[in-house]
This record gives sequence, C-alpha cells and structure tokens, in this order.
Amino acid sequence: MPSTLAIDVVRNLQACKTLSRKLSNDMSISTLPPPQPASFLEIRIHDPSLQPGLTGVCAGYEMGEWRSRQLAEHLIEWLPEFVLRHSERESLGAENAVKRVIKA
Repeated sequence: MPSTLAIDVVRNLQACKTLSRKLSNDMSISTLPPPQPASFLEIRIHDPSLQPGLTGVCAGYEMGEWRSRQLAEHLIEWLPEFVLRHSERESLGAENAVKRVIKA
C-alpha cells in the first residue's frame, strides 16, 4: 500500500501538470497574432526596381468623391494596433485611449 507521502506527491504532480497545461493554453491565446485591418487602399503603381522603389496607393472614390473621410476613419480605427505595445493595448479603455495614442 502506498504511503500518504507518495499519494501527496502524485497528487501534486498531477496538479502541476494540469496547471502547466492551463498556463500553456492561456499563453497560446495571448500570443495569437493581432487582427489585421481589411484591405482599404488600392495599389495604383508598384515598381520596386526604381531607386528608391515606388508604390502609389489610393483610397478610391465613392459616388464621384474621394474617400478621404473613410480613409481617416480607417487610420484612426487601426492606429492603436500599430503605435501601442501589447500591454498598452490590453489596458486601453475609453478613459485613456486618446492619451495613450498621443503618448505613443
């Protein structure tokens, strides 16, 4: 018959394995790549053979007008994703969003 010490050791090992799996699962969730914005700009010209390379993009037109407002909204929407560290984005809220982006 196993001693109570041996039983406790086995239970602790099982608990450690369970915790390790849980931490691994939690870490894999937090290391997923960030969401990517939908393609917004249309490439009009791309010639990397030039020195320097040349790429021209356009936000396009909607009902005969250039989509400047939509472009500005798109840039503002995705700005935190590009200027803030992951830890800063995690703690981003309505009360500090503007200050954090300005600071970045």
